[in-house]
Amino acid sequence: MALEIYGLAEHLPQEERYGLVSQLRRAAVSVAANIVEGHARATPAEFGHFLSIAIGSLAEVQYLLLLCRDIGYLSGEQVQRGEVLAAGLVRMMHKFKDTIADQDG
Repeated sequence: MALEIYGLAEHLPQEERYGLVSQLRRAAVSVAANIVEGHARATPAEFGHFLSIAIGSLAEVQYLLLLCRDIGYLSGEQVQRGEVLAAGLVRMMHKFKDTIADQDG
């Protein structure tokens, strides 16, 4: 998903380089970074916490994509591609988080 978001961010105007482009890319990278960091933690509860943060970052990506569409920087079709990826990841991470919580007992 981060690669897709990086590609979409290329379509934003140059004047948004330090604004929306940066924010969108950082949120997308944060998703995987939090999953990796959580996996390295000692307990399932800690992992679940980092998955929650990753889910929050996905929500941020979704909002920023909609904002880019509403401003007119991205087309509805472009945003839909990112939204489909983000929504699928949200579902998977919620299920994964539930599985981890069951293991934690």
